[in-house]
Amino acid sequence: MARDEKVVAIGEIGLDYYHLDADSDIEEFKKIQKETLIKFIELANEVNKPVMIHCREAYADLLEILKTYPTNKKGIIHCFVGSYKTANHLLSWDTKSD
Repeated sequence: MARDEKVVAIGEIGLDYYHLDADSDIEEFKKIQKETLIKFIELANEVNKPVMIHCREAYADLLEILKTYPTNKKGIIHCFVGSYKTANHLLSWDTKSD
């Protein structure tokens, strides 16, 4: 389905640490979210589509993932409530080939 021309982006994907339950294994929860995001980035690259990313209270991890797993195309970060510095990092989003 991701290859269909009607599909314009892969998403909404991302990291959301805002609703972490203090009674759960927080590090395991973050690990699963990061692994899943990486798989979706790989899918987006495979089908050469941009990503639409949701990120909440996880910008450092998101920036590290995008640095390690660059996307073929730039994408969208929505629901942004990060810092000016983080915004500048995302605006200069490095991709494999844009």
